[in-house]
Amino acid sequence: MSGWDLKIFFGQLDLRPPKSDTDWHTAMTIPWMQARVMEYYLRANIVFYEKKFGPINLPSQLRPPVPPEPTKEQIEADPKAIELWQAYKRIHDEMFGDTNSLSLEQPLSEEVMRAIKSVMGDK
Repeated sequence: MSGWDLKIFFGQLDLRPPKSDTDWHTAMTIPWMQARVMEYYLRANIVFYEKKFGPINLPSQLRPPVPPEPTKEQIEADPKAIELWQAYKRIHDEMFGDTNSLSLEQPLSEEVMRAIKSVMGDK
């Protein structure tokens, strides 16, 4: 794995007492270009599912936490830390804000895409 690849881990959560645990059983590595295409198909399939069955209501305890603001030290170490955080927070708000569903009617804004490309070094 390198900066050229995205590694995705898959596991199964076991909630049986006495403690819950995750069995991480599979990992898959894909190039970032393939990850972008996968993002398209995931978003499209979520929209298709919601059009047929209604919104996917995600319980609050399953939602990822709001990304924390970067610290002063992080900002000093990486001038793009604020832009990255803003993009990350915008994505979080669009997906988990007032609505519980992701929809192609609410695509990432051009501003967020520019911020992501800027942070990733792609102009």
